[in-house]
Amino acid sequence: MRFALLHTTWAPADVVIVGGGIIGLCAAYSLLKHNSSELSVALVESNKTIPAPAVGNGSATGAGQGYLWMAHRNPDSPAWRLAKWSKALWQELLRDDKYLPEDSVEWQRSGSILLATSLAEAEQLHQREAMLRAVNVDATMLSTEELRTEEPALGSAVCAGLLTHSDVQLNGRMAAAALLNACRSHSNGSKLTVLLEHRVASFGVCQDTGRVLAVQTDKRRIIPGKAVILAAGAWTGMLAAKVAPKSSAAWLASIQPRRGHLLELGPGCTELGPGCTAPINHGLMEIGYAQHYASGTAKSGNDLDITFTATTSTSGSLLLGSSREFCGFQGQPSRAVMQAILDRAAMFLPALEGVDASDAHVRVGLRPFSSRGLPYIGQVPGSDGLFVAAGHEGSGLTYGPASGEIIKNLVLGGEVEQEFSGAFGVP
Repeated sequence: MRFALLHTTWAPADVVIVGGGIIGLCAAYSLLKHNSSELSVALVESNKTIPAPAVGNGSATGAGQGYLWMAHRNPDSPAWRLAKWSKALWQELLRDDKYLPEDSVEWQRSGSILLATSLAEAEQLHQREAMLRAVNVDATMLSTEELRTEEPALGSAVCAGLLTHSDVQLNGRMAAAALLNACRSHSNGSKLTVLLEHRVASFGVCQDTGRVLAVQTDKRRIIPGKAVILAAGAWTGMLAAKVAPKSSAAWLASIQPRRGHLLELGPGCTELGPGCTAPINHGLMEIGYAQHYASGTAKSGNDLDITFTATTSTSGSLLLGSSREFCGFQGQPSRAVMQAILDRAAMFLPALEGVDASDAHVRVGLRPFSSRGLPYIGQVPGSDGLFVAAGHEGSGLTYGPASGEIIKNLVLGGEVEQEFSGAFGVP
């Protein structure tokens, strides 16, 4: 058994979930809300709070803009089917669960607009409009004049837009807090244990079955009665490598940290002076962002990638993104990246010209990048009772509820549709 007894044994839990980000929370929610399961769940999180801070610790859940969009996804992809199911689950739980009202996650039916800055990109929007309409998504091409009516703050660099009326967004930090509250409520006060500031150090593994017999943190030993779920975002590959050393190289290559910056300017940008007024009526995204969700395009590398996104929170703050870069587990912000995001945003929103990075608040998160472009959701081969739910990159909020349902079904021995278990299986 690869395990050292360091601390007094803690009372067992049926399921141990490592990671208190949106994916771990959705897994816990699905298990605890399943009335017939009567499972006890231990949620292990390395940070002091859930949701974790959005700067410095590298957590991705609270650092994003909260898009639950279909507009930039490809309808013929497995990711589209996962996103569609997950969005429907969000709507269902916000409607039916009294512990999760819409205002607890700042649910906004603001719609989205994909933006083109050239005739070639405008043609891409026309093609995407046809694709979305073919699967009954209400999408409408906007002329330059119609675009200016919808979004007066846009500059002359934008020549066309694609409005998707049904796209929504939420607040990732509030969603995490609301899910944790719902998990506690559904656990009847006794089925959920939340262990904060617990870093997993090692695993006790049965040599014969590969089953995880113990999870050792830097403070306690936890005995899983039924399953262990690794949902620690960008750190999941390292944890999987510890528990399955024979496939450690594959795990380390499969899930890698990818740093992202998001900037926040105060309500209406009023503190920046009368010249900075850039109200946003819909979520905005340049069409180039869609490349991150095209099947087969995911790749690692050191180049910094910046694509324009913008939205307004319910409090009136302007959220600007976004960046992608591989720089290890460096979770601290870069002023140069912040300024590059502002410079890119000013191409689309001229009112932002001259705004300095020091005027913006920043959120930084490490996205769990999957080398194949799809998340890993399934049981680890050769490790009885060990499951992984990670590699969602920047779409954890979008894919979360569906990922939780898949993991719940696998843990409880239920059926998982082939289109999901086949597409998202683990290495």
